Amino acid sequence: MDRRKYTRRHLIFYLRIFDENDILLGYLLDISEGGILMMSEVEVPEGKQLKLKLKLPKEINEGDSINFSGIVKRVTKDLNESFYDIGIQISEKDKKYSNILHKLVEFCGFFR
Repeated sequence: MDRRKYTRRHLIFYLRIFDENDILLGYLLDISEGGILMMSEVEVPEGKQLKLKLKLPKEINEGDSINFSGIVKRVTKDLNESFYDIGIQISEKDKKYSNILHKLVEFCGFFR
């Protein structure tokens, strides 16, 4: 049974996620209104607060980015053991987040 409040959208290709210092932190695996799953070479501790920026393809909002904050809720090894899968609950997001979420799904994702 899936306990999620929001439906996750899996992406066909990975978008880059940067930290507050504009350093690449990882790649977006899936996204919902309430959170994201990110793949990263860096193990981020559970409970850590993050300020993140998702860089968008030029076809969506002319390559703009969306900023959001979140709390790391889960960290597991990826199938490729060089990476970690990091579940982040979004605590604060741009007003344009929901609109861009739908554009992302239309452009590069699919519903599960």
